[in-house]
Amino acid sequence: MSDRTAEQIPPHDKDAEICVLGSCLIESQTAKIAFEDLVESDFYLPRHQFVFRVLRGMYTRDVNCIGDTLARSELKKFTDELARLNWSYKEATDFIGKCIMDTPTAASVDSFIRNVKLESAKRKKLDEAHRTIADIHAGRFSDEIADKKTPLTMAEWIDSDELYEQVERIPTGYPTLDQALNGGLMPGSLYIIAGPPGGCKTTFGLNVARTIAAHSHGVLVLSLEDPARDAIKKLIASESHIPCKLFEKWEFTPEQRQAVGEATARLKLFPFRITDTTTLQGIHALVRTLAPQGLKVVIIDQMSKIRVEARDQFEKAALVSREMQSLSRESGVTIILLCQPNRTGCQRDGGPTMHDLRDSGNIEQDARGVLMLKSLVPIEGCPGRAILTIGIDKHTFGPFGITERFTVFLPECRMEIYSPEIEGHE
Repeated sequence: MSDRTAEQIPPHDKDAEICVLGSCLIESQTAKIAFEDLVESDFYLPRHQFVFRVLRGMYTRDVNCIGDTLARSELKKFTDELARLNWSYKEATDFIGKCIMDTPTAASVDSFIRNVKLESAKRKKLDEAHRTIADIHAGRFSDEIADKKTPLTMAEWIDSDELYEQVERIPTGYPTLDQALNGGLMPGSLYIIAGPPGGCKTTFGLNVARTIAAHSHGVLVLSLEDPARDAIKKLIASESHIPCKLFEKWEFTPEQRQAVGEATARLKLFPFRITDTTTLQGIHALVRTLAPQGLKVVIIDQMSKIRVEARDQFEKAALVSREMQSLSRESGVTIILLCQPNRTGCQRDGGPTMHDLRDSGNIEQDARGVLMLKSLVPIEGCPGRAILTIGIDKHTFGPFGITERFTVFLPECRMEIYSPEIEGHE
C-alpha cells in the first residue's frame, strides 16, 4: 500500500480498540469504565463496534460478560448481523479469544480508552472538514463558512488606531545586525538564513536564539539537524566560552566547571525551549500551543529536515515555505528557517545570493527577510577563529544589500560582533 493510500484511511488505533474489548472481557470494573466513557461510534472497525455493542448489552442486562464463554454464547443471537459483517460464528468467537490474549493488562484500560477516543475525535474533525469542502463545491455558504468581515474603507483605515500602532521589533542581541534590520526582527514574519554546509548556519541560529532569549523573549528551537541534546551542549559551550568537545565526557578543570555552572544557571532562567519535532503538523501544533504562552521566535534547523508529503523536493520546499509564512502571520510568531543554497551558488565568488536558494523560488518570495552566509574565513594567527560575513539580500521592512561581519569562535560554537582587535590590530 502506498503512503498516499495509507493517508486516506481515517485515523484509528486497531490495537487500542482490541485492548479495550479485551479489558471488558477480563475485568468487570474496567468494563464499567469503558461502557461509561465510550460509545459504539468511537470504534472505527465495524466488527469492533459490533462486539462492543454485544458486550455493552450484556452489561446493561446485568449479565456477566467476563471471560469468553458467555460472550460466545451471546454471539449466537446475532446470526443476521454476523452475516452482514461477512463474519462466521467461528471467526467471531476466535476474535473474542484474541481480544483477551492480546490485552497485556486490564489495568491499562484508561490508556486504551484515551487512544480510542483521540482517534475518534480526529475522525469527527475530518468528517466536518469534508462536509465543509462539499458545501463549498456545492455553493452552499453558511455564515460560518463565508467571511463576514467587510473590508475597511480608506477613511476608516485613516481614522483607525490600528494604522498608527507602533510595532515593537525583537532584537537579535547583536546591535549592528539589529541596526541593519531597522531595529530587529518583525513579529509575525518569516526570515531565511541560508548558507553552505559547514558555513556556521547552526552556530548562527543557536547564538541568535540564545541572545534573543537572554532579552526575555520566548524562543523555540527545532533542532532537526542535530539531536536536541547536542544543540543544548552547544548552547552551554557558547554561553560558558568552553570548547564543545569537552562536553562529550563533561570533564573540565575547576575553572571550566565553575564557568559551566554559571552558564547553565543563566540558561535555566531563559524562556527557551528546544525539541526535535520534524513533522509539519507537529510544528503547527507546537507554535499554536506556545504562542499564547509568550513564544516570540521559532528557529528551525533546518528546512530540508521537515517531514511533509510531497512529490519532489521542489514541491516540498514550496509547501514548507508557504506553510511557515502562513503560520507566522496567523500566530504572530517570528519564524526563522535555516536552509542551504544550491552548490553552484556556494562555489561562486562573493558567495551565494538568495536566488541560489535550493529547490524553490517560493522561499525568497514568502520570506520578509533573507540573510545569506557569504563566507567563513579563518583569522590568520588566531586558531579556531574565523570571520563570518553575512549579507542581507532581502528586507521588506528596511534597507537590504548590507553586509555584516561576525567573529566565530569555532571550538565554542560562539559568535560575537566582529572586532579588529581580535586579529591583533585596530
